[in-house]
Amino acid sequence: IYQIRIQGVLDESWGDYFGGQVVSLQDEADRLPVTTLRTPPMDQSALVGLVSRLHGLGLRLLLVEHVWKGEPMR
Repeated sequence: IYQIRIQGVLDESWGDYFGGQVVSLQDEADRLPVTTLRTPPMDQSALVGLVSRLHGLGLRLLLVEHVWKGEPMR
């Protein structure tokens, strides 16, 4: 399971496009908005494909982090 943060705003409907990821938004008044995608279990080739799709949409990648299965979304 990976947690991916991108700069910008994506609403929850994008979760279906990215294969069922949970989409959340952190929007603080003094900072640019950040959207977090949490993936289902996937291998590295699937992760590379997802990152490639994000790049193709022109989204700025901020973080790709491996997280354990049982860890709650932050």
